[in-house]
Amino acid sequence: MFRFGAARVAQAAQTFARCGARRTQTSVAAEAPEALVEKSKGPWNALSADERVALYRSAYPLSRKEAMNPPSDTTKVLTYIGIGIAASFVLFKAVSAGFQSVPATMTKEWEDASQEKKKKYNMNPTWSK
Repeated sequence: MFRFGAARVAQAAQTFARCGARRTQTSVAAEAPEALVEKSKGPWNALSADERVALYRSAYPLSRKEAMNPPSDTTKVLTYIGIGIAASFVLFKAVSAGFQSVPATMTKEWEDASQEKKKKYNMNPTWSK
């Protein structure tokens, strides 16, 4: 049988707390590690499945899959990038809203003067006559 020492269980619990594992603690895992160690010294058939899992988790805090795939920050990074782009767009629109005056060439007077000049010099852009 595989036995755990109280020091090993306490060390594994600290490692488990430091690594930020994603598992939640069950009521058995909340039990004092010394009590689980004392129970593990007896026959393992007398332990419940939750107690066995708690003992296993105290020795090996992360599974192989959890250790090889740490939590990712991708969603947080993409969220902040999106917020930055949205804030830049809002700032651009706020600043450019103050410069919405009509150019001088788009006024009615300029258009009328342009039409008069075309008639005066007989400008025909299609046939060039």
